[in-house]
Amino acid sequence: MISFDLRAFFGCVFVFFAIPVLCFFAGMPVQAQVSSHSVSEAPADTAGMMRAVLGEVYIEASRMPVIWERQPVQVSLLRQGAADASAASSLGDVLRFGSPVMIRRYGLGGIQSVSARGFGARQTSLMWNGFGINHAMLGETDYNLIPAGFASNIRVATGNSSAGFGEGSTAGSVLFDSPAPANRTSFSAQTGAWGQRNFGFQTGFRGPVFRASLHLSGAQAVNNYPYFDDIRQREEFRRNNQFQNRHALLSAGFSRGSWQYDGSLWLGAAEHHISGSSAVRNPRAVQTDGFTRWTNLLALQQGSGLWQLSSFHEWYSLDYLDAPSRIESLSDLGRHQLRLVYRREAAAGLFLSAGADAGQTTINTNNYSGTETRRHLSVFAQAEYRPVEPLTFYPVLRLLSWSDFGEALTGSFGANWRTPLRGLHLRAQLARNFNPPGLNDLYWSPGGNPELKPEESTSLEGGLAYTRELGGFRTRAGLTLYRIWFENGIRWLPGPGGIWSPVNLFEIDSRGAEADLSASLHWQGWVFTMDGALARTRATSPRQESVDGELRRIDRQLTYVPEWSWKAGLGLSKFGLFANASLQQVGSRFTTADHSAPNDPLGAFADLSLQLGYGHQFRAADVRLAWTLHNLTDGQHQFISRYPLPPRYHTLSLRIGFRY
Repeated sequence: MISFDLRAFFGCVFVFFAIPVLCFFAGMPVQAQVSSHSVSEAPADTAGMMRAVLGEVYIEASRMPVIWERQPVQVSLLRQGAADASAASSLGDVLRFGSPVMIRRYGLGGIQSVSARGFGARQTSLMWNGFGINHAMLGETDYNLIPAGFASNIRVATGNSSAGFGEGSTAGSVLFDSPAPANRTSFSAQTGAWGQRNFGFQTGFRGPVFRASLHLSGAQAVNNYPYFDDIRQREEFRRNNQFQNRHALLSAGFSRGSWQYDGSLWLGAAEHHISGSSAVRNPRAVQTDGFTRWTNLLALQQGSGLWQLSSFHEWYSLDYLDAPSRIESLSDLGRHQLRLVYRREAAAGLFLSAGADAGQTTINTNNYSGTETRRHLSVFAQAEYRPVEPLTFYPVLRLLSWSDFGEALTGSFGANWRTPLRGLHLRAQLARNFNPPGLNDLYWSPGGNPELKPEESTSLEGGLAYTRELGGFRTRAGLTLYRIWFENGIRWLPGPGGIWSPVNLFEIDSRGAEADLSASLHWQGWVFTMDGALARTRATSPRQESVDGELRRIDRQLTYVPEWSWKAGLGLSKFGLFANASLQQVGSRFTTADHSAPNDPLGAFADLSLQLGYGHQFRAADVRLAWTLHNLTDGQHQFISRYPLPPRYHTLSLRIGFRY
C-alpha cells in the first residue's frame, strides 16, 4: 500500500498558508509602483524576475531571465499541449517525443531515465520551480514518478552549465514549474490496455491579489503485456510489472504592491513492482517511494532592483525489497535549501545578479554505517551586458563549498549577437562544469569511497536561433554544435573480496549537433502545428584494447547512446476535430563498453503514435476526447537490452473543464 506522511503533510499545510498571509499583511503599507506587466503573469520559475520594465515573457534557463532567441545556449521549449498530443502520463513521456534528450525506457510503467549529449541522468539536472530534485543518494530521479499534469513551462537546456544552478549540469538541465493557478476546474480520465487507469483533477482561482490551485493525479496498471523472448524463442508476458501512484499538488500565492509570494506543496506516493530483465524468470522486487516537496518564493521589487528569497524542503522515503535476492534497502532523506538573489539594472545595457545558496541533506539508511549529512554553501554573480544593442555577453561565476569533499569553482561565458537578418541570432558559450559524487558513491557500506573527486568537464558550444512571425504563421528554429571534455568520471569496479567500489576513472569526449524546429499556421479555421528535433551524438571513452597483439587506445561509443536520433510531431485541427502524430527514431546502440556482446549493436527502431479526437468549448465549459494508438507499426522494440517495450496498444482519454 502507498501512503502519505500525515504529520509532515498537515505541518506543511499550516506553514504553507501562514507564510503568504503574514507576508500579505506585512506588504500592505508598501506603495511602490510595479510594471503593468504583473509578475504573476510570468511562468512560476520566472515569477518576479523583472527588469526595469517588463514587456516580454522571459526564459530562465541560466539564472538570468532572457527571451528565447537571446539565450547564449540551446533551450528547447515544449509546446503547451505537448502532453495531450501524445497522451503522455509522465514527464518522461512528454520529453520522449518533444525534446532533444533521450528517455531510456525500461518498459511500460518502468523506470524512465534521461540521457543528453551522451551523458546520463546523473549529469543532467532536473529542476522543479528552480530547485534540483535529483535524488541525493542516487544522483538521479525516475521521470515516471512525475505526472505530466504537474509539469508546466517545460524547458530543456542541454547547454546549461553548473555555474547557473550549482547542480551537476554537465549535460544541461530539464526544468519545469508548477502549473499557474487559473479560474478553472477540470476532470480527466484515461484508460488503456493491460489495466492502465489514470485520473486527474484540478481546480483553482486567480484574483487581483490572491491565487491558489489544487491538482490531484493517480495512475495504476498491471502492464503484463506480451513480448517475444529471444532467449527462449517463444512469446512471454511481463511479470511483476504492476504499479500505482498518487500525487497531490497545492499551490498558492499573492501579489500586493511590490511584494509577491508563490509556494507549492507536492506530495507523492508510489509502489512499483520491478519486472527487471526478461532473463529473470520469477521477478519479485518491489520499490516504494513516498515524498513531500515544498518550494517558496518571496519577491520584493525596489525601483530597478529585485530581491528574491526562496526555499526548498524535501522529505523522501525510498524502500526497495527483493526477497529472493535477500535485498532490503530502506532510506529516509531530508533536504533543505535556502537561496537569496538580488537583481538590478545597474546601468543602461547592464543587468547584474548575485546571490547565495545554503543547504543541508541528511540520509538515514541501512546501506550506510550511520546517518550521513552533506552541507553546502555557494555564492554566485552573473551579468547581462550589452555594449551595443545587437551584442550581449553573459559572464557567470560560482564558488561552492561542500562539507564532504571541499570546494569547487565553476564559471561560464556566453555571447549572443542579433544579426542584421531579421529574427536571426548567433550564440556561443564556454563553461567549466562539475558534478558532485552521489552519497551512495561516498558512503555505501561496504564499498563507498569518501576520497572521490567531483566529476568535471569543459564545454564549448555555438549555434543560431531564428524566430519569425508572418500573419498566422509562426516559426522558431535552433541549431547547435557542441563539444564536451569530461574527466574524473565515477565508475564502480570490483575490488578485493568481490566488493565493488567507485573510483574516478573514465574520460568522455562528447561532440555533436542538435537542431530543433517548432512551427504553427492558423489559416481559415485550420490549425497546423509541427515540431521536430534532430541529434547527432558522438560520445566516446578511450580504452586500451589489444589490436594485432599490441595495446592501442580505442575510442568507442558509450553504451546506450545512439549516434543519430530524431523526433517529429504533427498536428491538424478544424471544427473541433483534431489529429496528432508523434514519431521517435532511435539509432542503433551498444550494450557493452567494448562492443563485444553477441547482440551488439541493438537495432534502430521507430516509435510512432497516432491520435484522433474531438474538442469543443460550450460557453464556460470545454471537453476533449482523444483516442491514441501507440506503437502504430507494432514493432518489437527495446531501448535497454532485455527490457522489452510493449506492442501496439491504445488509450482513450477524456477531459471536461469549466471556466469561471
